[in-house]
Amino acid sequence: MRSVVLGLFLIFCFNGYGQVQHIEARRIYNDTVGWAGNIDFNFSALQNRDLLINLGVKPFVQFKDSSNYFLALVEYNYSVGKERVFANAFSTHFRYNRYFRKDIRWIMWEFYTQGQLNPLLSQRVRALAGTGPRFRLFGNKDYKLYSGTSYMYEYEEIIVDNSIQRNHRVSTYIAWFFDPLPHFSFGGSTYYQPLLTDFKDYRISGMYTLRFRMFKRASFKFDVGFLYDSQPPTDVRNFVFNAGAGAGIDLNRLGIKRKKRVKSAG
Repeated sequence: MRSVVLGLFLIFCFNGYGQVQHIEARRIYNDTVGWAGNIDFNFSALQNRDLLINLGVKPFVQFKDSSNYFLALVEYNYSVGKERVFANAFSTHFRYNRYFRKDIRWIMWEFYTQGQLNPLLSQRVRALAGTGPRFRLFGNKDYKLYSGTSYMYEYEEIIVDNSIQRNHRVSTYIAWFFDPLPHFSFGGSTYYQPLLTDFKDYRISGMYTLRFRMFKRASFKFDVGFLYDSQPPTDVRNFVFNAGAGAGIDLNRLGIKRKKRVKSAG
């Protein structure tokens, strides 16, 4: 029974498993030009036989104008019990997008880089960088749909066997953001990342976020995600599911609203 409770605690309170940073739920899809951002928190404690504590912090900031978009985010998750640390994961992500022309808004070019530490995935360190086009398939005030594909290089040090991997992958995704009501939004993304030299070696991952605004700058959110790795490191499961709930603080007032509507650079 104790192991079941612990497993449920880790599944529903810790969401730092992902190999890929899903940044779509973090983008701010509105007319804000300039600086904007958000800080998400999740904290939970479970008293069974022992006290289990989970902490997650996810700050990010973005800047955009009519041609450029910058996003930087950090994610840290920590879960500890009386006798040992169950999770201690850290990652950073930086992304830059640019339109080819100011009057052509359905395609832009992306550059991104990411660093990650996650012992639960047997990652001593994982670093990647990639570039490719991003397409706006559909977009209006309340509903947006995007897709993108890129070349991605990754460097990974595996803990379990002290090996080093250097891989070249394709990273393809579809992402959406729905904001039909003033106090409700739903965003998500699904990634497919095969190895260029062997398409049987691939990863599929998804992250989906429901957000409910409670106050002017505070919201409640619920995340659900998964990761499937066809060839994971030894002793690491090839399928991982995670879910979590928490709160967010809106920093969008750092941005400046233009009088004339500017289509989202995200």
